[in-house]
Amino acid sequence: MNGPLSNIRADGCASAAFHSWPDTLAWDAYSGDYGPNHSGLVLGTGTYLVWDEELGRLVAYGGLVTAADGDNGASAGGGGGGAVNHDGSDAVVTVHPRDVARRKVFVAPLELLVEIDAGVIEALTYSAANASLAVTLGQLATEGVPTAPSTVMWVTREDGADAGYTVTGTGLDITTTRLGWQIPLASGGAVAVVQVVPC
Repeated sequence: MNGPLSNIRADGCASAAFHSWPDTLAWDAYSGDYGPNHSGLVLGTGTYLVWDEELGRLVAYGGLVTAADGDNGASAGGGGGGAVNHDGSDAVVTVHPRDVARRKVFVAPLELLVEIDAGVIEALTYSAANASLAVTLGQLATEGVPTAPSTVMWVTREDGADAGYTVTGTGLDITTTRLGWQIPLASGGAVAVVQVVPC
């Protein structure tokens, strides 16, 4: 038998490749899911805050939403999401990412994507009245995981146009680098809170 079905093992898993070296001549022990699917998960994971017309509320996919008054609304959305009732014009909601990486949050009402390259986004507070965000950054709190001295944050628009936002933080030495903002991160459970505000 040859072709794509010849790499399926007796346990039903597909092998990544056949090693044709004379001393090997065997299918790889890892399945084809190991590389491409893991990569797709890491590159595509994120938290998405969107306005749901049918529900009439902000809904988070991949995160938990709470309103300024502490109401977490009805459960909705994928990945343990939540929803909050608002008419949208004066919403102040906080999103706690619960996706695998916690490094990317898309805020649909502003058409903004907030991404970091190290650490985690602990929370993101969206204020509709002044179209701003407060982002709480921290280290991954897992024993044995190294900490990063800083992270780079990018704020981009979905359509590729200039986002028209800047990043500031009280008491933080924030510098521009790599088309984003470099933000120092503390260790030992401390967090850094930055403001993403219109220019």
